[in-house]
Amino acid sequence: MTFSRFAWLAFPVALFSGAVQAQDSLDLAFREAAPKILAKLKADGDTSAGVLKFMVKVGDKPASDMVGELNMSLADRLEAALILASDSEKFGFVRRASLTVVGNQDPRASHLTVSGRMAFFDEKYPHAWKAEKIVPSSFVTGLALLDPKTRKMKLEFQVFRKDGEIHPLLEPLDVALSRRTMVEAGFSYALTAENSPKLFGEIRERGTKAKGAVKLKEEEEIVVRADEIANQGERPKPGSLSAEPTAETALNLSPVKWRILYDDKPQTIVAGSVPEPTASQTVKFEIENTDPKTTHAVVLKVNGINTLFSQEIDSDQCSKWVLAPNTKVTIAGFQREGSLADPFKVLPPEESKAEFVRYGPLAGTFRMTVFTGEEAAADPYAADKLEYRKQPEYLTSVAIARGVSNGVTRQNPGSLKRLQANLLDVFEESGKLDPTGARGLVVKGTDPTASPVNAVFFKPTPTVPTADITVRYYQPK
Repeated sequence: MTFSRFAWLAFPVALFSGAVQAQDSLDLAFREAAPKILAKLKADGDTSAGVLKFMVKVGDKPASDMVGELNMSLADRLEAALILASDSEKFGFVRRASLTVVGNQDPRASHLTVSGRMAFFDEKYPHAWKAEKIVPSSFVTGLALLDPKTRKMKLEFQVFRKDGEIHPLLEPLDVALSRRTMVEAGFSYALTAENSPKLFGEIRERGTKAKGAVKLKEEEEIVVRADEIANQGERPKPGSLSAEPTAETALNLSPVKWRILYDDKPQTIVAGSVPEPTASQTVKFEIENTDPKTTHAVVLKVNGINTLFSQEIDSDQCSKWVLAPNTKVTIAGFQREGSLADPFKVLPPEESKAEFVRYGPLAGTFRMTVFTGEEAAADPYAADKLEYRKQPEYLTSVAIARGVSNGVTRQNPGSLKRLQANLLDVFEESGKLDPTGARGLVVKGTDPTASPVNAVFFKPTPTVPTADITVRYYQPK
């Protein structure tokens, strides 16, 4: 069987590696802030730094380390921005510090207390581009405060050193809340002709004529935002992000239906959540395209990790399960690049501890992102990729959007310049991750099963996802 990194078919389903991404306000903010953060660290005498998972506060809810993919996404994107902004190997970086905290299994480490912060300096961490371990002179983290009503986010950057005292870095940044930020924080939506008439009206007018996927996506993001803004006095339209819909509402509107199965029994979604699976239960998912005419592609994530090839990147750029009209498939594990899949496994219960932060990428969520479109004879993004390489600043924003992943950092590049080049090669992503964590979390099993796949191309129209639905299955205690 011949494989392509662009697309894969698991009978009767196909998957593809997705679109390059339009610039996000958060990525632009990180690009501008990174040189200032580096300058501040150097001025304070630091010679190296690691970036830790962010805490996130949504509205009036308490700050949490598990709102969704956003906690780890913020850290990975800031780390990428800092590395790309660096101009000297004299300042070192730790490679994905939060994952090393998980590997070190030191229960004392927590950036929520002085003693917890001091404990970070009792361990060594892998250097970002050298085959050695270091104790960094500082750790950078932060707090993101999301206000869904105003669609604004305030970012507070923080730093601490061996004394455990935490200090602010720069003035807080105010950033517009993008669609991606909201869905990574656990919000759901579904776009339809009823709640997004401008978007679907423009699609009908232009059809699927090629205009450049990146340009279309930027335009369509603006159109979606315009559709969400109701006239004064009107209630937000059901399914839109402005309406703060439940997962149930969005799933009801989506043409792709999604069933979460424990021991082959469908689970009922209530208030965006399903029961936590037990260690003895098998976990599977069934996705079904009920549309009789249109093809849809799906990214299905568990704990922020794509069920296809364990990709850690934004759903827009992930490989996707492609469903022809009136077809469905059952997904029982993490698909490898080949004909095998690692079955989902539920970890045994463990007691969480006070002042505990789960530093792994675990989001405690299942997430389904839906794209509407059609199969294509050739790569629909070939022209965009050529255009990207001519725009260094734009390429940097896209690299920050992808963030630092295991695919980029698993092997030591040997130099800062090589690592920067790896980050900027935004069209390659082969990183895999075996997530680990606490009570009842769904991870990879150890006994792979047969799962043959085949390659196809897919072109989404519109280029923005038509549904993005998050269901929580794990609540930290």
